[in-house]
Amino acid sequence: MGYMDRFRRGIDVNAETIAADLIKEVEPGDTFLDSMHTVQHFRQEMWFPTLLHRGTWDAWLDFGRRSPIAVAREQVDEYLSEDLVPLIDDDRVRDVDRVVEEAEDALLGHTTGILP
Repeated sequence: MGYMDRFRRGIDVNAETIAADLIKEVEPGDTFLDSMHTVQHFRQEMWFPTLLHRGTWDAWLDFGRRSPIAVAREQVDEYLSEDLVPLIDDDRVRDVDRVVEEAEDALLGHTTGILP
């Protein structure tokens, strides 16, 4: 899901992300990796999986040799134990339901009856 979320966000193309001035400064054979621009943008652009252990073999052993399935189960249990906070209020939900119902009626000539 993290990968898909990152993919869905897309790629920002603007003066800051292109960094044309930095490209002009770096000489052939040099690297962008030690530039402050790279440091500032690196973590925003990378996707880091949370189910796979990305460290050394010994670190994975110390981590408890947990498989990606075990880590996923723990994350699901954690998510299910959290109290969900609605992202939108009830009035907005009713507004969205009304729009969907009107769209169904306009497209199908009737509503599907899925909404309460």
